[in-house]
Amino acid sequence: MFRDARKVAKNQLIERDVCIIGGGAAGITLACELSNGGAKVALIESGDIAASAATQALYRGSVAGGYLPAESDYLSTSRLRFFGGTTNHWAGLCGRLAPIDFEQRSWIPHSGWPFDREHLDPYYERARPILQLGPFDPPDAARRQLDFGPGNEIKTIVKQYSPPTRFGPVHGPELKAATNVEVFLRGNATELRSDPASKHIEWVRVATLSGNHFRVAARTYVLAAGGIENARLLLASNRVQPNGIGNSADLVGRFFMDHWYRQTGVAHVVLDAAPGDVALYTWPPARDALTGRVTQGRIVLSDATQRQHRLPNNGFGLLPLREAGIGPLMRSVGSVVRDFSATGKKTRYFGGLSITLEPLPDPSNRISLSAEVDALGMPRTRLHWDLTENDRKAAIRSLEVFATELGRSLRGRVKVQLALDGPWTRMSFSSHHIGTTRMHEDPRQGVVDANARVHGVSNLYVAGSSVFPTAGLVNPTLTIVALAIRLADHLKSEIFS
Repeated sequence: MFRDARKVAKNQLIERDVCIIGGGAAGITLACELSNGGAKVALIESGDIAASAATQALYRGSVAGGYLPAESDYLSTSRLRFFGGTTNHWAGLCGRLAPIDFEQRSWIPHSGWPFDREHLDPYYERARPILQLGPFDPPDAARRQLDFGPGNEIKTIVKQYSPPTRFGPVHGPELKAATNVEVFLRGNATELRSDPASKHIEWVRVATLSGNHFRVAARTYVLAAGGIENARLLLASNRVQPNGIGNSADLVGRFFMDHWYRQTGVAHVVLDAAPGDVALYTWPPARDALTGRVTQGRIVLSDATQRQHRLPNNGFGLLPLREAGIGPLMRSVGSVVRDFSATGKKTRYFGGLSITLEPLPDPSNRISLSAEVDALGMPRTRLHWDLTENDRKAAIRSLEVFATELGRSLRGRVKVQLALDGPWTRMSFSSHHIGTTRMHEDPRQGVVDANARVHGVSNLYVAGSSVFPTAGLVNPTLTIVALAIRLADHLKSEIFS
């Protein structure tokens, strides 16, 4: 059932079993998973079915940290505030985090999830139909993976594009028909009110831009408002605890991450391969000839190589060069290209190399509250975020190791262009908001536990990429959905059984 929050009786107290805050990928998945049970669910969504400029303006805030200019509109343009959330403008690229992404890596401070990839695999599989995905790693002879030779340390991961799935139109009808789920559109959660000891959430205040307001009381609450808003709401709910709810260790809002990438000025690459052999790795991606799906390959270094060289999980792609750029590239690599072929083939692929970084968790990259308030009276967001020196050093070292491994394979050569002391202002970001309510079993190191429950608060959970301790290399949406399914199972078995 869908309801207009503007038409709820003013000051009314609505009582439900579960209150979900946010109608994006995480919140809608969780509500759908709970729609076939006995729990009564309220989903609070700030926007309507379509976008609204006034609602979108609630996202405005300030940025600092060195990389983004102070006047950047990153906070208001990198996400959407209406039913379906940011899935309303995402490209649909999905991939599973690698097993090494879950490990506590001694060379990456603050790394390590409280469970491994194998634990999450069944939830990844259940997430496929929700995201309208085919089987993982679909075979297609027309888009085969490059063979870098036996024992080589260069590997391939394959990501798949969903249509892309717009969660509002695709999954909204199921929620609209559900008898135990109410979706309150145009309702903004502005405060979580706890008991005097901040151990239990008693109700959430919901306000509309039209001036209406009411409360929702539930047995269990789930924040699913995105990697920025989850932290913002916890920090702004400071009536009992001045630092906000769940923030006794000063971790709420910290470790903000987004995937940095760069497509030009990274490196030139020459491969012992025909242009058609590298189709899986080049941009733009093409549709598979056999499956009809759109897939994209990324070149990565093996887990063993990452461990040996103490590297994050950075990845590489190929960019075709215009004819004008091929001549200088051939001259720049010169004689080193002539005899590297292990197969005797005369074909060569000349291209540019792009790089995507696994961002390193850094507590100084953070969400906090500014003195300015929005139209609902909530403090606006302040984002402090920068590309750290360690990120840059890891990018250069990954390129050097990749170049060495490719040469050793006799399959190609790389001429690195990116330099540590060179300009880094052309790095781009992916609008993946990760890490601000990180998961860790130790409340001194994380905001939520392994079941995504906020430490010290008995009935408050967090869903979405804000709970990721590390970001990995791939887009977060598939993992967001998998974790939401996992959380739904936990709520059904532990609380509502």
